Amino acid sequence: MLRGRIADACVHLCFVCVIALAVNGAPRKACSHQTIRNVQSLIGKASGLLWLDCRLYTPTMEDYKQNCPSATLRCFSEEMKVLLSEWRSAGTPHSFEFTLTRDLSKLAKLLKKTDSECLQCERLQERNAGHFLSVLNSTLLRMNFEHC
Repeated sequence: MLRGRIADACVHLCFVCVIALAVNGAPRKACSHQTIRNVQSLIGKASGLLWLDCRLYTPTMEDYKQNCPSATLRCFSEEMKVLLSEWRSAGTPHSFEFTLTRDLSKLAKLLKKTDSECLQCERLQERNAGHFLSVLNSTLLRMNFEHC
């Protein structure tokens, strides 16, 4: 039987290991409530920036449903960088732009699906920013319905 400091150290070490497993071992949900709010905010601003005529590769809901959710969200993330860069150059920066693209990338990683038969982003149809944001919003809402 352990006594004294060695026993105390063993108890603390076990406690730390249990906490680490609880924090890191818990599966993360692919939920995106704040991301949806950010996208909806951008949808409201998109109508005032139609003159920019941004064209973005836009996945469809079918792309998401056909076993390609990870590839779909990666495409949305990369194209969101393009959109926000265009808007920033036009003098319309957004305080959450880094957070938004980072969150989309994280969501893509959480959805561990094979992408071997998924279309690459550059092979998708180009659509305007309003349509792009609308499809992104619908995709995130569906994802929340499925995973939250």
